[in-house]
Amino acid sequence: RVMTKYYPDGIEKSPAYFTSGDANEDFDNGSIAHEEIVGKAIVAIPYLGYVANQAKQPYGFLLLVIVPATIIIYEEIKNLLKESFAFIKGIFIGKKKKQKNSDQDHYDNSNQHSKYQRLSLRSDRSIISYVLVAFIPLLGASLVLTGLAISFFSDSETSQSNVLQASEFFCNTSENANLVINEVFYDVDTVHNGQGSENKWEWVELFNPSTSPIDISGWIIEDGNSSDTFPLGITEIPPCGFAVVSNASETELEDQTNDGGQWTIPDVTIFVTLSSFIGNGLANGGDIVILKNAGSTEQDRMSFGTKLDGFTPNCVGSCPSVASGHSLEREPDGSDTGGQGDFFDKTIPSPGS
Repeated sequence: RVMTKYYPDGIEKSPAYFTSGDANEDFDNGSIAHEEIVGKAIVAIPYLGYVANQAKQPYGFLLLVIVPATIIIYEEIKNLLKESFAFIKGIFIGKKKKQKNSDQDHYDNSNQHSKYQRLSLRSDRSIISYVLVAFIPLLGASLVLTGLAISFFSDSETSQSNVLQASEFFCNTSENANLVINEVFYDVDTVHNGQGSENKWEWVELFNPSTSPIDISGWIIEDGNSSDTFPLGITEIPPCGFAVVSNASETELEDQTNDGGQWTIPDVTIFVTLSSFIGNGLANGGDIVILKNAGSTEQDRMSFGTKLDGFTPNCVGSCPSVASGHSLEREPDGSDTGGQGDFFDKTIPSPGS
């Protein structure tokens, strides 16, 4: 369904749309141009996505697969035992019977033949029952699992503090690509605002789309008013690797109490702790973020809100902006056309991934 409508080329131009499945936490990859819409929704089934979301939980699988399978197996075992006892009883009764004359023998043999035919049919039904016992639960499980897998190709889930995400994007490196500003968290909400100024808890994520490690020691990050220099001795950012830049330390950002940022940052992420705020603190209404190398050569820039000169061409009216607690992120990671359309509203920010 459509989640967000925006104007990448200004309010006078055609809009574009971001979509997302009901059970997915993130937007679908890419946007849909206004010209690509060929129809409109006429029927909506409320909360169907929630059913699918619950079905992939252990108790949902138990309810939809294990319980029905157990009932079927119990009923079939009961029928199999009944048929088996009847078959054995028929064999013993047949052996004890004696025939007195040929006519009677002929009659009895015909009767016995019919009985064995009936028993044979029962045996055939027993074989079919065995097949159903194995087939029906497997069919149910495969249908449930297939449906769930298809509905979560772009979903993300958390398992014991590890964020796992299935995505269509795989890192494509370029030999001469620059380090880019990949995600910006500038409007801090109350959940992620620990002790002290809101500006302390802002962060910027960098991404290396090149084929070689990049040493960011002595690099510079600045806003529209002032700049900060990265400390020396920082570990290089590997190809397709991330770095997080903040005035708060990594420990403070990952502190899960009310005094910390309450973020989860992957262990492989490079962390840069600044001695002061990013610039003089990113303004929620609008600001610019500029990244320069140790030789003061600009590598990347972006802006948001009322600050219009972070892209080429400049934004018209306003640049992309997000609500408190959201972030602006490139989609996919490292995508860099130079325009404002590279950045999307990330409802659940993800520093370092």
